[in-house]
Amino acid sequence: MVTGKYVATVAGKALAAVMALLVVLALVTGGLVAAGVVDVAPPTVESVESEWGQVTENSTGLRTQVVVDNPNPVGLPGVLSVKYTASMNDVVLVSGKEGGVGLSSGETTIELTGRMDNDRIVQWWVDHVNNGEQSGLEITAEVDGPLGISKTVPVREATFETDLLGHLAEGGPTEVTVDGETVLRVSDRQASWGQADAEETPVTFSATVENLRDEPISVDGFGYEVKMNDVVIGTGETAEGVDIAPGSSERVEVQAVIDTQKMADWWASHVRNGEETNLSVSVYGYVEDDGERQRLPMNVVDEDIAFSTDFLAGGEVTVRPIDDDGQSGELEPPSITGIDQQWGQVTDDVTEVRSTVTVQNPNDGEFGDALTVQLEGTTKINDVVVADDRTTVDGIDPGRSTVTHVTEMDNSKVPEWWARHVNIGEQSTFVTETEASVDAGFTTFEVPVQDQQGVIETDMLGGLEDDESQSVTAGGSEVAVIHSTDASWGHATPEVTPLTLEATVENTGSVPLTLRELQYHVAFNDVVVADATAPESHVIEPGETKTITFTLHLDSSKMDEWWVSHVRNGEVTTATFESTVTVEAGGYSTQYDLAPAEQTVETDVLNGTTGTRLQSIVAV
Repeated sequence: MVTGKYVATVAGKALAAVMALLVVLALVTGGLVAAGVVDVAPPTVESVESEWGQVTENSTGLRTQVVVDNPNPVGLPGVLSVKYTASMNDVVLVSGKEGGVGLSSGETTIELTGRMDNDRIVQWWVDHVNNGEQSGLEITAEVDGPLGISKTVPVREATFETDLLGHLAEGGPTEVTVDGETVLRVSDRQASWGQADAEETPVTFSATVENLRDEPISVDGFGYEVKMNDVVIGTGETAEGVDIAPGSSERVEVQAVIDTQKMADWWASHVRNGEETNLSVSVYGYVEDDGERQRLPMNVVDEDIAFSTDFLAGGEVTVRPIDDDGQSGELEPPSITGIDQQWGQVTDDVTEVRSTVTVQNPNDGEFGDALTVQLEGTTKINDVVVADDRTTVDGIDPGRSTVTHVTEMDNSKVPEWWARHVNIGEQSTFVTETEASVDAGFTTFEVPVQDQQGVIETDMLGGLEDDESQSVTAGGSEVAVIHSTDASWGHATPEVTPLTLEATVENTGSVPLTLRELQYHVAFNDVVVADATAPESHVIEPGETKTITFTLHLDSSKMDEWWVSHVRNGEVTTATFESTVTVEAGGYSTQYDLAPAEQTVETDVLNGTTGTRLQSIVAV
C-alpha cells in the first residue's frame, strides 16, 4: 500500500548508517596516509546484510553485518566509535552506537545492533498523515576518534509518499443482492484523512448508494471496522442513517476514527509476519431493534488489500487487492420448508392453532440477527374466515430452525361454516393461506409458502338409515311394520339446520293407523342441539303402505359449543339421535322409538395438512 519516489524504513536506514561508518573510516585512513604516518591502502566494503531481530510488544530488534576487506598487512586499531541515527519527519526511529571499531588484515565482520521503540511508529504515523502521507527520511552517522577527531556524515536524505486510502476508491460499482436481485448499487467510493494526533486518526469514508427497488430503503446508521493483520485499529458506529427513495441515490458519509496507538501493535504484527499485512476495511449499515443495533448485509466499503514490504533490501513495496468479487453484500432469503399444526388452548370463545414453522436460513449468523420474519395466516373453512392473525419473529438462526405461530380461531364462526358444510353434502374445504415476508432491516422481500389445504367429509346421518323391518304393536296386536327409515338435511342456516326423517310404514291392521307428535332429542357429545316435537300427523289406511316424513330442527347456533367439546375430546364426537312417535290404532295408543341411533364421529383436521383430510365415520 506504499508507493512513491523512494521507499525507506528502519532496515534501510541501518544499512545506510553502516555505509557511512565505512566512508568515515576511509577518510580517517586517508588522513593518516597524507600525514605520512603509515602507507596503507583504503579498506573496501564487500557485503552488507541486515535482518530483523526479536520483536516484542514494545520494541523491534535490528541486526546488521558489514564485511570489510582490509588489503593492508597490518590491521587498523580499534580506536573509533560509531553512532548512527535514522529519522523520518524529525521522529528518531533507530539509533545505535558501537565503540572500539577497528579492522584486522583481510576480511572483518562488523556487527551493529539496535532496538526501535515501537511507539516511535505512532509518532511517525501522526506526522506522516498530517503531512499529506509524505515523509522525509534522514540518516546520519557520527564517528568519534582519539585526539578529538569527530565527523558527522549525512548518509542519505530522501522522501517517500504513501497512498493508504487510494485503493479503497479503485474499481467499479459494487452491488447488494437479495435472492439474486440487485437491490443496491454502491459507487464512487472515496476516503480522506482528518487531522491526526497521538490518540486518534480521523478518516472519512463516503460513497454513492443507489436504490434499485420500487420501495424505499432505510438504514438507521453505519458501523465500520479497520484491521491490519489481526489488529483492529479502528471500529465504531455512527448514529446518522439514510433514507433512499425508490430509483434514487444518496451520498453516504461515515466519519470513522482509527486508534493511533494501535499502529505500534500493527508494526509488530507486520514484522512478525515477514513484512506482510492484510488490510481490511468494512463500512456497513445497521438497524436498531429494541435498542439493539444489528448489522445488515449492506457494505458501503468492503475492501481487503494485501501489501508487502522489503525494508531490509531497499524498501520495495507491493500492493494487491484480495477477492474483489464486485459484491457489497449478498443475502439469500430464508425458506419455509414445513408447517406442522396442532391445537392449542381451547376456550368458549377461541380455539388456538399452534403452527410450528420450519425455516431454513442460508445466511451467516452475523446477518441472521437482523432478519425479521413476518407470518400472516388466514384459515378458511368453506370460504368462511375462521382465523386471521399475524406473527413477527425477530432474529433467525442460521441453518434450520423452527418458529411458533399461534392463531386464534373464532368459535363464533363455526355455525356459519357448519351450515355451508351441510348444504354442500357434508363436505368442507379447510385452507390455511400463509404469507411470509422477511424484513432485512433496509428492505423487505416475500418468501413463498405453500398453502395448506384439505377436505373434511362427514356422514352425520348415516346411523339413521335402516332397511330392516320392525314390527309395531298396540293393545297386544301388531298394527304396523316399519320397513325402512332414512334421513336427509334441509337447507341449513347459521340459525337452524332442518332434518327430514322419513319412514316407510305398512298398516297391517284392520283399522286406520295414525302416527303423530314425533318427539326428538339430538346431542353431539353433551351439547343438546335439538329437543322438540315435530307437529306432523299421518293416517295410513288398513293394508296401505305409505312413506311418511317428519321435520326436525337442529339449533345451528349451538354448533360453536359442540366444536369446543369436539376439540377438547381429541376431535371425537358421540352423536345421539332419539325420536319417539305416537302410534294410535283402534282406540289403542303406544310410543314407538323411530330410528334411534348413536355413532362416533372422528376428525383429524390439522394433521396431514399436506394432503387430504378424510373424516372417518363409525356407526355403533
